[in-house]
Amino acid sequence: MLPVPVVAHAPIPAAVLQLHQDAKNGNVAGISAIVNANPGLNIDAVDALGMTALHWAAVSDQLAAVYELLARGANVHLQTIFGWDALSLAQ
Repeated sequence: MLPVPVVAHAPIPAAVLQLHQDAKNGNVAGISAIVNANPGLNIDAVDALGMTALHWAAVSDQLAAVYELLARGANVHLQTIFGWDALSLAQ
């Protein structure tokens, strides 16, 4: 097992936590609602593991959520703290 690096992060905003949860669950309507209700929301915001909503959708096999996030400008090149991008998590 790889050691988990300890990284100090600011608290994650509730809207980002909800976005990540909706991505994990494939809740496309929830993703759309969160993004529309929070115009300044960073769709590529990360959690303590460096995971974005796109990472969570990919690792959870939520293809419709992946498409929604990509349509809204999610960055496919971002990597987690372990160096994984969304494509590597989807495989």
